[in-house]
Amino acid sequence: MCGIAGVFSIKNNVEISSYDLIKRINHRGPDNLDIWKDDYVNLSFGHARLSIQDLSSKANQPMHSSSNRYVISFNGEIYNHYEVRKKLII
Repeated sequence: MCGIAGVFSIKNNVEISSYDLIKRINHRGPDNLDIWKDDYVNLSFGHARLSIQDLSSKANQPMHSSSNRYVISFNGEIYNHYEVRKKLII
């Protein structure tokens, strides 16, 4: 099972250590480790990935929207992903 971690601080002087975030979840997924960090709002997401369905690097997380405005770290399976994919492809 993948691992997800996040840190948010309302204090501007608190630094979020990427290493501390990842070291707490790295045992949850050996296939990829990554962090997204926004220093402006003191927010970080970390994701340790265990590849099961999609083994490609395209499924690495946290994922960014094409505009880079949105970021998601998702742990789960979309069991009807084949049907959903068919509806989304035009």
